[in-house]
Amino acid sequence: MTIDELFSIKGVVAAGEFDELGRLKGFKSKTLTKQQADSTAMLSGSLVSLLATISSLYTTYCGVLLSPFRGVTVKGADYSIMLHCGEKTCLGVIIKNADADYANIEKKVEYFSNQLAIKT
Repeated sequence: MTIDELFSIKGVVAAGEFDELGRLKGFKSKTLTKQQADSTAMLSGSLVSLLATISSLYTTYCGVLLSPFRGVTVKGADYSIMLHCGEKTCLGVIIKNADADYANIEKKVEYFSNQLAIKT
């Protein structure tokens, strides 16, 4: 599966790959410029880093296995962002809520991020 394939899923308006430091590795979008995609990757990398730290601490101090952190979906009124990380890469998709099949999108994003982690 490629970013083009993720981008073609009903409801996805942008798809991209970024590393753990928030550096954009590739993207496709109907509306985002390269600069906006870079900023989105940077913000997504920061969010992933924060949530990975929280999940690790929660696992350590509360004994609930939340680590390693794998992903998050942030739902807004009209659009949402779904992030999923494999071992060496992260993927993000921006979703138009009215058109989205979240279960299908999440399954494919998770699968793709794991495939990328295996190949690198």
